[in-house]
Amino acid sequence: MRSRYTAFVLRDEKHILASWHPKSRPKNLNFDDFPVTWLGLAIHRVEQGGPGDVLGTVEFTSTYVENGVLCALREVSSFVREDGLWFYLRGDCQVDRRKVERNAHCPCGSGKKFKRCCLLTTRPG
Repeated sequence: MRSRYTAFVLRDEKHILASWHPKSRPKNLNFDDFPVTWLGLAIHRVEQGGPGDVLGTVEFTSTYVENGVLCALREVSSFVREDGLWFYLRGDCQVDRRKVERNAHCPCGSGKKFKRCCLLTTRPG
């Protein structure tokens, strides 16, 4: 899960698609239509996924800023192990969105105002 989150932060389409099971994998990803600034990942629960398991579940929240809106994506993801490698199958998710005021402190924790920090990196064009 952490490697997939890091791949999203780095926009590493190759790793994301390689770790996605062929049954549910999209043909490609389009990062340009949804510019986001990733803020963090919190793992809440892991079930199975150990050395002897073939299935695993991870519940997590990833936070990000998209178009000036603070988003918290909470997901329960299903993984399967095949030939010793773990693959993402699917996830059930909810996204909580909250507008961040321009003069508020940035949710990334930089100590800067939002308008001088992450808002600059999420504006289109």
